[in-house]
Amino acid sequence: MLVATGQFDDWYNLPAGPKTDYNGNISTIELTPDHRDTAAITIGTDRETFEANGFGQIVRHTAIDGVETRQTYNSDGFLATRSVGPFTTVYSYANLIGGVSDPGLRGLPSIITDPK
Repeated sequence: MLVATGQFDDWYNLPAGPKTDYNGNISTIELTPDHRDTAAITIGTDRETFEANGFGQIVRHTAIDGVETRQTYNSDGFLATRSVGPFTTVYSYANLIGGVSDPGLRGLPSIITDPK
């Protein structure tokens, strides 16, 4: 018989605490102090961490292999930069004021500057 278990936080009903998958692997999900976002996931000795801004957008993520990804956002909430390790990609967006750009493209980057 296959059995999986899990718990959910009382505040916002997010997954939190120990979880067991159908193979018996146990992971632990930790939430931020305000219970609104996932702060870390631990499976055995592997740990993955997350940091979000006030809008719930991930600004820092450290994977189990230690690689850190950082992201910044512009004043409209769109992705401005994404850094993976020492490499940073810059995203720019067309001006949508005055009919200069197609409103259907809102949120899609018009220029992506690769770190290479």
